Amino acid sequence: MLKKIILVLVTSAMVTSMALADDKTHDSMSMNMNASDHKIMMMQDEMKSMDKKMMKDLGPKDAAYDKRFMALMIVHHEGGIMMAKDALNNSDRPEIKELAQKIIDNQEKEIQQMKDWEKSWYGK
Repeated sequence: MLKKIILVLVTSAMVTSMALADDKTHDSMSMNMNASDHKIMMMQDEMKSMDKKMMKDLGPKDAAYDKRFMALMIVHHEGGIMMAKDALNNSDRPEIKELAQKIIDNQEKEIQQMKDWEKSWYGK
C-alpha cells in the first residue's frame, strides 16, 4: 500500500511540476532560459523535495527500518525504470540508450532482490 501511495505521489509531483513549468514559461524567458530548461529546473527541484520526504519517511532505526527502506527503494527504482524506458523510446543518442538499458537491467535485478529478501525476512 505504501508503495502505491508513493508511486502516485511521485507521478503527481512530476505532472504538477511540468504543468507549473508550462504556466511559467514567460518567467523563464525573462531569465534567459528556454521553456525546456525551466521545466528541467522545476523537475529537479520537485525531485529534491521528494528525496527529502523519502528520507523523512524512512524514519528512525527500528525493527521496521529495513522494510521501509526496501519499500521506498523499490518505488524509487520503478520510477527510474519508467524514465529509462522513456529514454529508450525517445533518445536519438546511442550512449543514452545504452545507459537506459543498463539502468533497466540493474534496477530490475535490484527490485527482485529486495522482493526476495522481503519475502524471506517478512513472509510476504
